[in-house]
Amino acid sequence: MRSSLTILVVILLLISFMGCLEESYVVVDSNIGLIKVKGDLDLIRIINCTVTSKIYSNDSMEEVDGFVYSDETLYYSVSGFAESLVNYTLQVVNITIRFYRCEYKDFFYVYSASYIKNNVKPHSRWFFIVTFPRGNISFGPINYIDARISC
Repeated sequence: MRSSLTILVVILLLISFMGCLEESYVVVDSNIGLIKVKGDLDLIRIINCTVTSKIYSNDSMEEVDGFVYSDETLYYSVSGFAESLVNYTLQVVNITIRFYRCEYKDFFYVYSASYIKNNVKPHSRWFFIVTFPRGNISFGPINYIDARISC
């Protein structure tokens, strides 16, 4: 009886502890809807995001909003502005965009790309851009992205 009670208490503690481990996130508005951002949110903030596709058609390049996949799509681009929230210089800031595809009603991770900025001054703002090129073996339709900030 006593060992059963001990096991029950340990299980309850583990469940409550696991709930504390959930990583916080914010959402950022974009032209494709809300994008979930995780990571060092107390140090860096993504102000906005724009997703575009570069398409080659009729002997010219065209940039269109969102993820548009076709045989002529050259790459996807995610760009925006980020801002330092601290009163000191950050040596390295890494913004990673992860791309997902929906298959059988589930999202599957297919690719990630990072933008790295060195020596980020206090309260500075900067433009970032990451691309997902067609030459990558996992290139194809994309349905969802999220972002992770690390410093």
